[in-house]
Amino acid sequence: ESSLLSVGWRGHLEARNHAVRTLISAMAAPPPQLTLEQAKEALREAIASFELPENIQRIKDAAAAVPEEQRAMAVLPVVQQIQATVLAKYGFDGPQGVFQGIMAMRMHAADPEVNEGIQKITQGFMQYVKNAGA
Repeated sequence: ESSLLSVGWRGHLEARNHAVRTLISAMAAPPPQLTLEQAKEALREAIASFELPENIQRIKDAAAAVPEEQRAMAVLPVVQQIQATVLAKYGFDGPQGVFQGIMAMRMHAADPEVNEGIQKITQGFMQYVKNAGA
């Protein structure tokens, strides 16, 4: 009986250690990089995804469901879900994927088209936060 318990405990520890090693290696792995053209394409796709009627409605619904001072926090997860769909195509997935993808795009912010795309997404996000009741 004690050997069964110790085998179960050992198995639990091995599984936990494997999970920790997997997490550490994922954290240590550098995020994908984007070429200038990939950054432009990802931004075009992200902007287009924000213009889809179903995504506009999802953002509006999230913003309208909470008081004005909570709108940014209510809209942000929806915006991240929309971006995650686009950015996954470029290798940015998982919990940090959206952040890493945006950072990779910002590496090309000196390019006018990339900078304009980043501004458009940011302004669009804020538009929904401010105008949820409209």
